[in-house]
Amino acid sequence: MRTILLVEDEFVVRNGLKNALEKRDYLVIDVSNGNEALAVLDTILPAVIITDILMPEKDGIELLFELVRRKSKVPIIAMSGGGRISPADHLENALKMGASAVLIKPFSLDELFAKIAELLSAS
Repeated sequence: MRTILLVEDEFVVRNGLKNALEKRDYLVIDVSNGNEALAVLDTILPAVIITDILMPEKDGIELLFELVRRKSKVPIIAMSGGGRISPADHLENALKMGASAVLIKPFSLDELFAKIAELLSAS
């Protein structure tokens, strides 16, 4: 069973994605911000990290920066619904920071599963 670290501050979104991923037989560790994600990454090595960009405490861009600093090789899917600027701008920055793939919210579960499968087959 592959482990996915899911980083999303909105409980409803996080819980929905977690349930969908678990139905596909992934082990999902879910946290609500980048600080919690880094604490988890001190103890486990997931197959994939899925992170929101806009979050309190440590956002997705700061998380990506720290993962690059740590020389992490774990593929990362960054997702964003926008905020004050367009989600495309946030996600372009995420790609520049080292994200392996991006998804604009709202996205379909099929899109998410395809990105995960693509990243897992490449690793």
